[in-house]
Amino acid sequence: MFSARPPEEIANESAYLELGLRTQYCKKLSVYQEYAATEAKLQTVETAQQRRSLRKRLSTLRSRRYSIENQEKALEAGLCTLRIEMRNNLAWNLARTQSCCPSPVWDPPRPDTPLDATSPPFVPRWGFFSDWKDAGKLEKVDETGEESSNECNVTQFDGGVGQGSEGSVSPSAQEPSMSDTVEGIQEPSRRRSFDDGTLSLAERRLSLPYIPTEWI
Repeated sequence: MFSARPPEEIANESAYLELGLRTQYCKKLSVYQEYAATEAKLQTVETAQQRRSLRKRLSTLRSRRYSIENQEKALEAGLCTLRIEMRNNLAWNLARTQSCCPSPVWDPPRPDTPLDATSPPFVPRWGFFSDWKDAGKLEKVDETGEESSNECNVTQFDGGVGQGSEGSVSPSAQEPSMSDTVEGIQEPSRRRSFDDGTLSLAERRLSLPYIPTEWI
């Protein structure tokens, strides 16, 4: 199974090869300088024995130069191999990380506008909260009309009793109690307050007290 080398080991080997490459470069520079000086000296000597020795020296310098160039090529090839290995290790680590986390982490969006202390408080506007400002302004109910209608009902009821009926009915059975009357008035309003989405302010007054909710 393929196992990547630690990056410290690759870095140490790369530093070693770079140091050897600089050393070979310095050696090649000295060989070039000596070769140029020997070739210039060969042009000035007159004896054959000195020329022969200088030519041998030039041949030795050329062989050293070829050896240094071969060493440089080997070091450069090693550095290229290390670069490829480092690139492969990076790709392998990236693939392993993606396999461990197949789906990206979702970050919920944040508002772009910063918070401001001078901004007005947030108030939800939905349902009963849409008209909370007008909660104190209740509709006026015509109580005089209600009283007149109640008097008519009482008159009709009394008239029926005065005419008489076949069976005698006790006054307690004919007249409804106060609790039954209040429940008869409030029960339809309460039922409609749960069934209907919107109620008038007059019907809401007969139901539970309206308490506006405000978020600050």
